Amino acid sequence: MRIQFAESVKLKAVAGHTEFDAYGRRFSLELQPNDRLVQGLPAAARSQLGTAQLLRGKLEGVKGSWVRLTQVGAGLEGAIWDGQ
Repeated sequence: MRIQFAESVKLKAVAGHTEFDAYGRRFSLELQPNDRLVQGLPAAARSQLGTAQLLRGKLEGVKGSWVRLTQVGAGLEGAIWDGQ
């Protein structure tokens, strides 16, 4: 697998529903906290994450899709898979 496209977008990264436009289309996301990534970490390690927000979810109405986002401060990075 390789990254085929990358585009900078502005998006509100919070649990729940959010949308953004990229590549000439609208993306509708359903997001939730991705707590399972840190569940097994000791408290000291979790505290080192500071205010980092880890989110997971899917594209609304797209079977087999997934979304993973990490927000640290004003920076937001992640990936979206549309199942194709």
